[in-house]
Amino acid sequence: MTGKQETSITIKVDPKLRALAEEAIFIPTASHKKAKHRFLEKWDGLSEPQCEKAVSWTRMTQMKKWWPQPGFIEWLSNQESMVAKINYLSELALDTAEEVLLDPDSGAGAKVNMIKVILGFKHVMEMQKAESTYAELSEEDLIKLIKQKTQLLQPIVEAEIDDQT
Repeated sequence: MTGKQETSITIKVDPKLRALAEEAIFIPTASHKKAKHRFLEKWDGLSEPQCEKAVSWTRMTQMKKWWPQPGFIEWLSNQESMVAKINYLSELALDTAEEVLLDPDSGAGAKVNMIKVILGFKHVMEMQKAESTYAELSEEDLIKLIKQKTQLLQPIVEAEIDDQT
């Protein structure tokens, strides 16, 4: 029988080193994450984070206790970590979608739902790409494009007018 064998590696860390790492590295809890979400909704991203404002915005007095912890302010104000996590979770979601679509044992309903979600995302991505393309056009090119699209719609508009009269 052929198959993958899983190997696990155990690394022993000196207890003093582990204690030092836990003191130096901020590891957020669910409460910290909730506070960060509330904080980032209000914070402009430019000004220096301030404890009193953070407490007011989040309505979480625990912020006063967390504020002096090493790494907390850096973690709280790091917006890039959320983008990285969203990108990572998006990759996982796409992998899962692929597995569902390719699995012959997946139910038809699951496949249909997955297709709807993927096509919805595809549509959004195409719209964003089109918007950025239009933004890059010169005023002259944009006017030409609008005239072209208007000419394409002209027969449809005339047909509707004829139907109404």
